[in-house]
Amino acid sequence: MYSKKDSFLTLSSEIDLFINKYYKHELIRGVLLSSVFIIFLLAGAWFLEFLFRFSSVGRGVLFFGSAIFALIYVSKLTVFPLIKLFGVHGRMSHEEASVLLSEKIPEVGDQLVNAIGLGKQLEKTETDLLRASVEQKALNSLKFDFRGSVSIHDQRRMLYGFLALFLISGVCSFIYPDSIIPPLKRVVFFQKSFEKPIPFEFEVNNGHPLRVLENEPLEIAIKTIGKTDPEQIFLYSQKKRFFPEKINKKSFKYVFNSVNKSFVFKLLDGNRDTVNYSVTVLPRPRILKEKKIVKYPSYTQIENDTFYDLNRIIVPEGSVIDWEIRCKDISFCSAVFEDSLIRSKNEVFDFTYSPKKSQDYKLFVRNSFSDFIDSSCYFIELNKDGFPTIEVNEVVDSNKINNRLFLGDIFDDYGFHSLKFFCLKNDSIIYSELLKYNGSNRAVFNFEYDFESLSLKNGDLIRYYFAVKDNDGINGPKEVLSKSMFLKVPSKERQKEIRKTKSLANNQSFSSLRKKLQNFNSELEEMKTSMLNKKSLAWEDKSSLENFIKKQKEMQKELENLKNQLQKEFSESQIEKNKEILKKQEQISKMMDELMSDEMKKLFDELSKLSEEMNKDKILKKLDDVDFAQEDMLKELNRTIEHFKKMEVEQKAEDLSQDLKDLSKKQSLLMEKTIDKDVSGFEKNKLQEKIKEGFNKIQSEL
Repeated sequence: MYSKKDSFLTLSSEIDLFINKYYKHELIRGVLLSSVFIIFLLAGAWFLEFLFRFSSVGRGVLFFGSAIFALIYVSKLTVFPLIKLFGVHGRMSHEEASVLLSEKIPEVGDQLVNAIGLGKQLEKTETDLLRASVEQKALNSLKFDFRGSVSIHDQRRMLYGFLALFLISGVCSFIYPDSIIPPLKRVVFFQKSFEKPIPFEFEVNNGHPLRVLENEPLEIAIKTIGKTDPEQIFLYSQKKRFFPEKINKKSFKYVFNSVNKSFVFKLLDGNRDTVNYSVTVLPRPRILKEKKIVKYPSYTQIENDTFYDLNRIIVPEGSVIDWEIRCKDISFCSAVFEDSLIRSKNEVFDFTYSPKKSQDYKLFVRNSFSDFIDSSCYFIELNKDGFPTIEVNEVVDSNKINNRLFLGDIFDDYGFHSLKFFCLKNDSIIYSELLKYNGSNRAVFNFEYDFESLSLKNGDLIRYYFAVKDNDGINGPKEVLSKSMFLKVPSKERQKEIRKTKSLANNQSFSSLRKKLQNFNSELEEMKTSMLNKKSLAWEDKSSLENFIKKQKEMQKELENLKNQLQKEFSESQIEKNKEILKKQEQISKMMDELMSDEMKKLFDELSKLSEEMNKDKILKKLDDVDFAQEDMLKELNRTIEHFKKMEVEQKAEDLSQDLKDLSKKQSLLMEKTIDKDVSGFEKNKLQEKIKEGFNKIQSEL
């Protein structure tokens, strides 16, 4: 801490120290600036001498002029600060220092300036109040570091600039000593006479013309002729400088890569004179563009395609291709196929070709300037028209066994010629139909056919399939068949066995339904009796009621299955049935529909809802309604069973009648053969035995 009594003296001492440090930094700054100035001065002298190569007088003027400028500038920046530092002349006063410190340390404000001013005033008029004010302001100013406001860090930018400039100058002098040192040497020793070195000449590529094929590299072989063997020569082209590589004594080499146009390059000899050399570029034959227009066969219905510079194309068989080939700088162009060679001397080359198979082909171009040949290889893949495909799914009508629904899918490369359906018996076509389809190269179709229309007989075997043909316009339509499907008409005996089996199953189903319905009536009575003996319904009653409803729904489902089965059987072979049997079948179908009426279903739905409420009176009332409905249903079921049995008897009588008619026909045929003497007795006896067997079989069925 500073003493308050001596604070003004201390302040004066600190200001003196600040002034000394300030001039020292000014001296350092002057040295740096002087160094930079000298470097620029040397660079200017070098540049002028390098550019104009002055005489001795000119170099003397340049030397002394530069020296005088350097002396003046260095003196101003270094000698003057040194004189002020030692106080010889022009040293900064305390008032000037206080103003400078106020600028460098803004926090000091005006108190330092005021302290110095009051101190001056105190020397003239000394009072205690003035002394105290001076000491107080001096003490406040001493809180700041005056010498710290001047730092060597303030000269960093100047120092970095000097170092960078010095480094650049040193590097340039090191890299280009032959260009930098001699001009400066001539300026320093201006009184001496410096003559130009003896120039050397160049020989490029042994004196041959400089020619190169377009886009090819050009090697320049340079030989120097003369006493001087330069370590480095300079080559200039298109405003750029290049450095040829020295191979051996007086030999250099440089390579221009990918030369695409004629140009001139220059070489700089020892006297810095330029020698021009012209390079001629020979045009390279080139294929600029290959255009193919593919005209597809008309049956493919594909629009023409255009391809540019495509190495590989795939085209259908029968396509015609138009080529347009654009070339540049050629004497002739050739297109080579496996079976053809096409030539032209024009730069626009048009021709047409239709490939017969997959193959490579090449394009060649050349000119008379060189032996270079430009070529391109391409490939044409010929795609033959494939066979069509067909997939067919068969759906059998469950209600009409001889009715078929076919769902199919057909596919071909380019489209179809026709789609047909065929029926065959004994490998002979008995029916065919041309079908319609939706689609071009992929199509779907559906087709429904009733085989009853073929008037089939018992035991007939029918084979049927679909055939699709494509629209191949080159080789003719190709036909593909679907998988073969078969329909076997059962024999008369087999049909009887089937009917017998179905009749037995239907009778059993009717009996089962009747028995279940009777059991339901018994369960219903027991459930009603149980509920009547209770004041309120319990969960056991609810469970019984739900179980009863569940069984009723199962019976309803069973009844529905039986009804569907009967309808399916009734729909089969309706052509062979007489009107009476058909009428009875319709009546039975109607009775089956009425067995489980909508009112009956509604009763059980309501009963199911009441089972949730558990209202005894409502449930008992609804059970009475169900009881009456089930009794009616049982009566209707019995009537239906009776009608079904009568219909079966009539059906059987119809079958027996038909069998007797067939036997009668066979007997008449036998009588005709008996009269015919060409028929042997053995054959007649055999026919008679068959008729007898048939008659005995009819008797056994009665």
